[in-house]
Amino acid sequence: MDPASVLVVGAGPCGLTAACELTRHGATVRVIDANPQAATGTRSILLWPPQLAVLADYGVLDEALRLGRRPEAFTYSTGTRRLARFRFTPATAPLVLPQHHTDRLLEKALTAMGVTVERGRRATGLTQTPDEVRVETTDGSGRTGTLTAAWLIGADGAHSTVRTALGTPSTRTKAVSRFLLAEGALTPAPPTTDIEYTLTARGALLIAPLPHGPYRVAGDVSEEIQPGIEEVRALLRRGRRTLDIGDLTLVTEFTSQESLVHEMRIGRVFLLGDAAHTHYPVGGQGANLGMQDARNLAWKLAGVLDRRLRDGVLDTYDTERRAAAQQVLRMTGLVARIALAGPPWSGARDLVLRAAAAVPAVQGWYTARLAGLRTSYPHTPLGAPAPDRPRRVGRLSDAAAVGLPCPDWARAQRPATAYRLVTRGAGRGALRERAAELVRGRPLVTHQHIDGPREQCLLVRPDDYTACAADTAQLDDVRRLLDRVSA
Repeated sequence: MDPASVLVVGAGPCGLTAACELTRHGATVRVIDANPQAATGTRSILLWPPQLAVLADYGVLDEALRLGRRPEAFTYSTGTRRLARFRFTPATAPLVLPQHHTDRLLEKALTAMGVTVERGRRATGLTQTPDEVRVETTDGSGRTGTLTAAWLIGADGAHSTVRTALGTPSTRTKAVSRFLLAEGALTPAPPTTDIEYTLTARGALLIAPLPHGPYRVAGDVSEEIQPGIEEVRALLRRGRRTLDIGDLTLVTEFTSQESLVHEMRIGRVFLLGDAAHTHYPVGGQGANLGMQDARNLAWKLAGVLDRRLRDGVLDTYDTERRAAAQQVLRMTGLVARIALAGPPWSGARDLVLRAAAAVPAVQGWYTARLAGLRTSYPHTPLGAPAPDRPRRVGRLSDAAAVGLPCPDWARAQRPATAYRLVTRGAGRGALRERAAELVRGRPLVTHQHIDGPREQCLLVRPDDYTACAADTAQLDDVRRLLDRVSA
């Protein structure tokens, strides 16, 4: 067998995140990519806070912040009047960062871990046995070869060779919109504080300030429109402002399509990122969703490889990440259809947007949803929300937190490779002592205590999702969950 337990096909942000996460958790990894050189171009430009946390784990966040731009808000208007401005908080603010920077920073981190991306090596087919995966490859000179690994991750994009070789079907919706996209200098330059969406009867217009000068311009167009500077100027006229574009660095078009594979795990092969799901370009969700696929999978796969976790834990990847993808597809599909609505629905849309933006709770819900902070997981052996469980005397934490990213007070200060049993309370109380006793002799979990105003207890997964909210100070729920998943 080749000297790697996991073979990753694809060196975009999703494949690189998977490789970094697996290596950080102690797995041996090999990465191949069909392109002879690292990809260039801006492509995906938004990273939300959960993905910024990934960059922080690898020590490259400070460089990303220097290269990027933090917008203050998403603004929606009709071109003549503002409808809504959804302001970001420090917990929900994204970073505008062209994808070639994201790729380079992740590859820099991976190289520092001792893993080199093998470029110019294309996967052309695969076979599985109960114990391994064999991948046929071709390099730039036409030489063929075979790579073998215990597990395979397909992160090779929307036209995935791995997915095609598996023959796994997708649920796809009819493509309803074609988009024109350009990047260049705008005059007069709009404010750089906001990402602006203009919604009109003729279609939508996006203006997003990129770092260090240029702007991204995008909008829906008809099938007969061909990419060109005059067509971009026609898009800008939707904003009903006198704007011109020049110094173009990009003019292209793409067709939006929603898709989700029926299975994200097939035997010893896992699909993630665009290889598993695609959606409308709303809020830059694509790379973010795929990077969270990688973070969800890596700690489970590494735990199975080092025999700390039971093999069945790997089945939760498909359950949890398909649920996450479905939530993103519903949100992006709804927002896109609302944004592209024409008369007579556009008038009602404008009224709803103005009303929604005036409610702080709606502002918070929408920005948190965009940021991925409300993406929830269903019942699995790794944890089960229990909203119907009767509230008992002695309950420490709200079970509604289970299946969601953990609250700020329980977040790890350093990258975690095991479950964390996080307790909070004043002094050295009984809860703190019981938690310390529970983790003793369990390599799967560590204990962290935080001083706080009231007693609370959460079991937090290595991907910072809440696995269990302890019901009582006896911590029986936590003990049962750990026993259920431990090898």
